[in-house]
Amino acid sequence: MKQNLIADYLSCILFKASSFLTFFLPLSVSLFLGRRLGDLIYFFDSRHRAVAYANIKKAVGGDDGCLPVQRIIRRAYQAFAQNLIEISFIPRINKKYLEKYIHIENRHYVDEAFKRGKGVIFLIIHEGNWELSNIICANLGFPFLLFVRDQGFPRLNAMLNAYRLKQGAKIIHKQGVCGS
Repeated sequence: MKQNLIADYLSCILFKASSFLTFFLPLSVSLFLGRRLGDLIYFFDSRHRAVAYANIKKAVGGDDGCLPVQRIIRRAYQAFAQNLIEISFIPRINKKYLEKYIHIENRHYVDEAFKRGKGVIFLIIHEGNWELSNIICANLGFPFLLFVRDQGFPRLNAMLNAYRLKQGAKIIHKQGVCGS
């Protein structure tokens, strides 16, 4: 329990520090640093790297071609760490940010669906940054409910949920709807 408390405090401190640093850096530099963080985690996290390797090998079969599997795993670590860095962008999302970085193809289909008054379900996968996509949808004016599961770090969860709520997302926990 004490270890989780320390990890929760440290993760909040690390997140706030990285958010402060990325605020002053260009987007491309922040994303580059996120990928390098992924390389660092990849290097030190041999246990999860081995699990990922075994899972991929089991899914695709065979023993040849281990280099491409390692490359896939390394890129997954890079993408994950980059996503962590991108979460620090959430407080910055506004109309100017959306106009600069976001383009939605065929948005008129979404607008038409909302006009019908029956709602829309966006189905996404964990590809790219799902946190940013949720916040972007909320900022584009879509009535939006976000399903979340606590990750075991109460302070970090509270901080992330505060970011989500401030940006207009409605959150659904096991306990019900949070925010309005």
